[in-house]
Amino acid sequence: MKEFWNVKSVLLHYETLIKEYSHRDVEESTISALIVEPGKRPHTQEIRVSDESYFCLLEGPAARRPLYGTGTEIIYNASGKYLSLPACQALLNSKGDVDDVIAGSFLVVGVDEDGEDVSLTEEQLKILNGLFGNPSCDWRYAEFDEGY
Repeated sequence: MKEFWNVKSVLLHYETLIKEYSHRDVEESTISALIVEPGKRPHTQEIRVSDESYFCLLEGPAARRPLYGTGTEIIYNASGKYLSLPACQALLNSKGDVDDVIAGSFLVVGVDEDGEDVSLTEEQLKILNGLFGNPSCDWRYAEFDEGY
């Protein structure tokens, strides 16, 4: 098993996996999701529902956070902060304080009662475009070699 000791080797490994996953010809269902990229307005896109597809879209391993009360989840690059990807969106807790920041692009998908990913409804898209429609974060995380 290969061990990773620096960001470059992790990125190289991710690039290899993305190439491998993107060439697979697998029958997968597609859903309509909202894609949010740093400094850009969100857009809707049809995406394949699979871990490999999410890995390719996010350029890294996927992690999830529910958007409470909306029937949706944010899927983001779990390594985004560690790879110093640009900050994309602050996540607020119920008190309105910043709870976390998503680094890099992320997508938002609907979730059914069984926890399966489904297409976003028109109502959800309207709400989500209001939430994420104003790109405001443009700073980057500190590199690890700066003494952190």
